[in-house]
Amino acid sequence: MSTLAWVRFDKLVVMAVVVALFSAPARGHVHLHAPNGAEVLEVGSEFAITWHIHIAHSLQNWDLWYSTTGAGGPWIAIATNLPAGSGAAGSIHTYDWTVPDAVSDRVRVRVRMDNYGTDYYDTSDADFSIVPAAVEVIVEPGGKFVFLPDMLVIDVGDTVRWIWDGGGHNVVSGSPGVPDGAFYSGLPAPAGTIFEVVFDQAFLDANPVPGGLYDYYCEPHADFGMIGSIDVSLPCPADFNGDDQVGPFDLAILLGAWGPCPGCPTDLSGDGVVGPFDLATLLGAWGPCL
Repeated sequence: MSTLAWVRFDKLVVMAVVVALFSAPARGHVHLHAPNGAEVLEVGSEFAITWHIHIAHSLQNWDLWYSTTGAGGPWIAIATNLPAGSGAAGSIHTYDWTVPDAVSDRVRVRVRMDNYGTDYYDTSDADFSIVPAAVEVIVEPGGKFVFLPDMLVIDVGDTVRWIWDGGGHNVVSGSPGVPDGAFYSGLPAPAGTIFEVVFDQAFLDANPVPGGLYDYYCEPHADFGMIGSIDVSLPCPADFNGDDQVGPFDLAILLGAWGPCPGCPTDLSGDGVVGPFDLATLLGAWGPCL
């Protein structure tokens, strides 16, 4: 009985080892470190793509791609046939990537270890984002009590970034002495301070102003002329045919949908009916709508 017990024990041990080997996660031959998910990269900025060799092979070169639709691709070339560099296990490799104008929140990067034999790949573990570059405003450029530029025209979704060149200033939305609460950088701050506002649809809905024109000022220095404005180019909902103007064709489309029409683009008031209120909105926007 003792011998049989040990035989039984040995089989169990062997089976346990086999199961452990086959269930352990595979370790890749090349490992991508960054970007690896959740990063937010601005169009036009520089980002260091970084990876390392986990298992050495007869390395020829490296290839890099990115996708804006997740891990399944399609893949767009970043750089191909990059010099191999060190082929030793543990060696770290980098490539300075100029982030393309490819706005998406489902971006991944892929690296290929191009060998004389089998090639090996690794891809970002999770999606990261590419966002539009921020529009920058300098606060007190060269010692002058101004915002530069003091007037901006931006699109919905753009980010405005104020950068303090001099200290003792802040950014307050509204007219001097009459803040409207849309945005506020806080108390006057020192040089080097950065403040950002994203003028996306959620912000516009929460902080509506006539014509999308957001005025702002510096509390301590508004009397010195330290004021500015941001003109957000709002979409024209009455331009139904997309020719950048509201005219007879758009009027005909609206009249053709007259009556109950839930969800229709011609239902400008959102009440489920195309009627007099929608007609009045269209007529009020008549003409060029850029």
